[in-house]
Amino acid sequence: LRNAGRRIAEMVVMTAEVFDADTVVYGGPNWVHVRPFYEDAAIAALARPSARGPHPVEVLSTAMGTEVGAIGAACAVLDARFVPRLPSRR
Repeated sequence: LRNAGRRIAEMVVMTAEVFDADTVVYGGPNWVHVRPFYEDAAIAALARPSARGPHPVEVLSTAMGTEVGAIGAACAVLDARFVPRLPSRR
């Protein structure tokens, strides 16, 4: 799990660089189990100097708890169903 945490941390660093993120939020149903392996790796990886120079990135756990995936899926369904859209040109 420590090796997986380091590898995921490297992907998080790349994503944070691309999006110029100030905060990274981890979560999901297994977060409580993998947090000891992933969180420290992410903090260490994001603390290393980058091509942009010093840029602090905060690592947080989701406030949504273990149901964050289900909440995100429900939001996508509600968005698709109730958000007005322009008619498509076909």
